[in-house]
Amino acid sequence: MFAGENPDDVRARWLAMSQQTDFDPETIEVCFVPGRFKISKLIERIRDEAAKIGDISLLIIDTSAAYFEGEDENSNVQLGAHASRLRELSIPGGPTTIINCHPTKNATDDNLVPRGRGAFLAEVDGNLVCKRDDTVVKLHWQGKFRGPDFAPITFQLRSVSHERLRDAKNRIIPTVVAEPLSEVAEQELTRAARIDEDSLLKAVAADPKASIATLALTLHWLSSKNEPQKSKVHRVLSRLKNEKLIATERGEHVLTEKGTKLLKKLTEKANAAAD
Repeated sequence: MFAGENPDDVRARWLAMSQQTDFDPETIEVCFVPGRFKISKLIERIRDEAAKIGDISLLIIDTSAAYFEGEDENSNVQLGAHASRLRELSIPGGPTTIINCHPTKNATDDNLVPRGRGAFLAEVDGNLVCKRDDTVVKLHWQGKFRGPDFAPITFQLRSVSHERLRDAKNRIIPTVVAEPLSEVAEQELTRAARIDEDSLLKAVAADPKASIATLALTLHWLSSKNEPQKSKVHRVLSRLKNEKLIATERGEHVLTEKGTKLLKKLTEKANAAAD
């Protein structure tokens, strides 16, 4: 793995993942090359070093931008040449290569293509994209994929720690791992998310002037330290806004016409269940 974007973060996540998935980070056949460098200047050394290791099965480049040698990441010509250079690494073993990329500026869920667009995509075999919804990430492809189609693969993000991950004050530093989700687990998470959204919708309707902390307290969304989980309120509120169920007017959260209709439907359903 070429860890050019944030080597320390990569090391932290790798260490945590070793504990979560039970492998020895000291003996597993994985090698990291930390820091940024010009691939064109070190290509022969890279091949020589790789040859000493043996056939490589997977190469991860993190990220494309970290090893970009041009001047304009949005230039089709320069990005095309950059992608071509990465294809021509000729690492022993002919490894599958994953190039982590930044999307275009102001990217939307239906426009998650690498900077450089057509020129970059023309040089690669496929564009895999990750879409995150709270703690759930779905991996699929977009724009181009040379190979058989596949159903989206779902992961859940979990905050974890490791005894060796500590800051200068010897405090445990949290990091994140992604775990594959079964279809049943995904359905359960979706159901839980809908319950949270419905609860917050009702709380906002009851008190549009309520602060984020007040909403958390009202819904009993508390941390292990019994403090209001304001971050959770923000996340759920963001989803409701994206669905155009809630809007902000003069500092107050108010239900939109769509949100009001949904709340009415939820109320009728609850009344029918009570009867």
